[in-house]
Amino acid sequence: MRVSCRVKEVAQALNVSPITIYRMVSDGRLKAVRIGKALRFTPADLKAFLGEERYKELFEVGEEIRRDRTG
Repeated sequence: MRVSCRVKEVAQALNVSPITIYRMVSDGRLKAVRIGKALRFTPADLKAFLGEERYKELFEVGEEIRRDRTG
């Protein structure tokens, strides 16, 4: 499991643009951690926003698929 996700990864998983993710962070709807100039999203913050089941569906299943493809 990933320690953090990037804006692009979250946007792809939610089927929205990265700009929408930045707006959601700016509006306070989605919590993010700033590392330098970059935003990162922890699994706990994404679970709080999406709910446990939706998080698993979007991120944990995706991780399993990526692992299967790479080795």
